[in-house]
Amino acid sequence: MMASSSQSSSSKASSSQSSSNNEKVHPVRVPVPSGFNHSIYIDKNDPRFLIKSLSKPSSTKAMIDGYIVVGFPKSRMVLKGKYTMHIDGSYIGKLRGGFGVVIRNSDRKLVAALYGCSTAIFPDDPQAKRANYHELEAAFYGFLFCGRLNIACRDVQLITDCKAVVQIFDDKECIPNFGKDVETLCERFTNELGFEGHFKYNIHHGAKHVYRQANWPADSLSKLGMYCEESGEIYPADIEDGNPKREQYGPFVYFLERDEFGDPYVRDTSEGNASDDEV
Repeated sequence: MMASSSQSSSSKASSSQSSSNNEKVHPVRVPVPSGFNHSIYIDKNDPRFLIKSLSKPSSTKAMIDGYIVVGFPKSRMVLKGKYTMHIDGSYIGKLRGGFGVVIRNSDRKLVAALYGCSTAIFPDDPQAKRANYHELEAAFYGFLFCGRLNIACRDVQLITDCKAVVQIFDDKECIPNFGKDVETLCERFTNELGFEGHFKYNIHHGAKHVYRQANWPADSLSKLGMYCEESGEIYPADIEDGNPKREQYGPFVYFLERDEFGDPYVRDTSEGNASDDEV
């Protein structure tokens, strides 16, 4: 009887311990971008879904049934006193476009953000690609904005979902390949920002590429910029609870706060969808 009682107690203890362990497991519902008709659940404690570094220490991805879970982890930080600047460009047709800029400090807190409308300067140039121009324009206005904030370009790491921008910053010699509008804009980097040589040497650790899903805050601002007649600036006080502007910047606030919590996003890599070359 004693043994049975002891066994029962042991079973209860084991059950209690199992229950305790289960309480530590919190499945995470991953919201998917618009256009998806389902959700994916990920258990952060399941070893099958351990996020592994692939090509770069700062990139985190996990494959799940043809999808990549793209994370923007809290560990992706710059040195104290340095900043990250996420940029994005969008466009409608040949003429109208928008840009978005999000500047964070080394603690990944918002310093300021910028958005605005833009127009391609050579709309009939057959060599030009609208996306490249507006993405690069976001970088240009972003660095001008840094100057107004008394932030030196050399203290800013540029983060973009456009591989062409990374290529332009890495190799000055490739600039003519992107058309007259991009070439003219690059001259403004030299004349107005004082960039010399390859652009990457004028900023902190060059330009880094991320998937679009890790760039939603800047993306949301570029979409806002397309429909604005004037550029706008956003500061932390503008999106505090109780400030009426917070609702105006709803999508931006949503994605910004998800980034701060390190929530993952879903990227569709199934056949016929986004590829690694997508900007």
